Amino acid sequence: MFDTFQSAPGGCALPELSAAGVDCAALSAEQLVDVVAAVERLVARAHGLQLTALAELGRRCAAAGAGEGHPSSEYVGALECAAAEVAPACRWTRTMAEHRVELAAQLEQRLPATLAALSEGRIDLNRARAMAEATEPLDADAAAVAEARVLARAGSQTAAQLRVCLRRAVLAVDPVGAEHRHQVAVGKRRVEVRQLPDGVAELIAPMRADHAEAIYARLSDIARQVLAAHRAGSRAGPDRNRPVHDDEPGLDSLRADALAWLTLGEPMPGLPVPAIDATPPAASTGSGAIGVAGNPTANSARPAARGCAHCGSERPKPLVRVVVPVGTVLGVTDEPAELAGYGPIPASLARELAADAQWRRILTDPATGATVATETRSYTPPASMSALVRARDGTCRFPGCRQPASRVDLDHVLPWPHGQTCPCNLCSLCRFHHLLKTHHGWRLRIDPDTADVTWTSPLGRRYTTSADGIPPLDGGSSAQLRLARLSLRRTA
Repeated sequence: MFDTFQSAPGGCALPELSAAGVDCAALSAEQLVDVVAAVERLVARAHGLQLTALAELGRRCAAAGAGEGHPSSEYVGALECAAAEVAPACRWTRTMAEHRVELAAQLEQRLPATLAALSEGRIDLNRARAMAEATEPLDADAAAVAEARVLARAGSQTAAQLRVCLRRAVLAVDPVGAEHRHQVAVGKRRVEVRQLPDGVAELIAPMRADHAEAIYARLSDIARQVLAAHRAGSRAGPDRNRPVHDDEPGLDSLRADALAWLTLGEPMPGLPVPAIDATPPAASTGSGAIGVAGNPTANSARPAARGCAHCGSERPKPLVRVVVPVGTVLGVTDEPAELAGYGPIPASLARELAADAQWRRILTDPATGATVATETRSYTPPASMSALVRARDGTCRFPGCRQPASRVDLDHVLPWPHGQTCPCNLCSLCRFHHLLKTHHGWRLRIDPDTADVTWTSPLGRRYTTSADGIPPLDGGSSAQLRLARLSLRRTA
């Protein structure tokens, strides 16, 4: 019975699963995971068949002349006619039916390899939809090039990871169009309020990505300082035996409070006005570490910012991290840059940000793109090494996690002092996945050459993730020097 799930590379054939008579209670934990994965592949293959049928139905409606011979005000196109047929059959709304028929046509006509991957169970519907949405602005030839760049890895990525790779591919294959779309999108920046239940509303503000990341960093800095003040006050209170964290607010709540505090100019209710640390972080010179250099005089000409309780006063400017190919900085190429916490950004925005920056150089291996190693004898990595590892990783290194490396822990893969404090033994882990590794039986190892991280679950299943922060250059380009801006200070 269980062999049914492993018999074909793409998973079960459509009729096989219903006939398998699976008794989940009789399966091992590892087999249960296999069943879940097999069903996911089965659903993907079913979606592939469904989209193929929808594309054929759309063609037949077009061949039958649907919508022809009517005034423009009464015209209904072939796709709309096909959607009208399937909507009642599938209990779909008109909008959902039209979107599904349009997706089928896009995949069949522009992205046939993506439709094939879906039909074989190698990607799911969400990934297929992401492919279609990301390549929609491109012409057919450029869409095919972007598809070829990302499809091979798409099955091993989450939909969110795939979208980042797609944005990078679209920027690379159509830099001129990407610049135009960026300017249009920035022109639509706005602030909206969306009403939510229970006396809560949501503030939505589409804006430039670097501004959004800087604002988030600023709110996080304030939230951490308020939380530290709250903990200090709890320790000094009359009930010193009460656990410090019993009633402390979370960082997410404090970020929201900080946003209100900054914009309204009022103290956060129930909490002390934070004394903002106005001293800019010192630039690290790398202390002679191989492949890493700093700018020790970047802040020397700038007056120290003053923190106060009024929104109009001068404030320290938050840290924004960007990884930019040297060719882009010099204007030789338009290869996209990587904004920490966001992903790829157009070359024009990267050059604009580069004009107001402190830089560290990060050297990468010409063959693999891996960063050049450094090490220290202490437990805590120096600032230059931390920056290098975070720039290399991009995100938490657990499979599928998109927490930016700038907001997570640096973990010794082999615990110190048995393991060195060096990039080959450090990786970025969010707190949750750090706890999984430390206390819940997950193991990992890191390849010292490629920085690939291989995880082994408590059930013995293995998963490998690649460093996401400094993508390899296409075609073995000799421009392997990447400049990582580590302390850009801009007004949010």
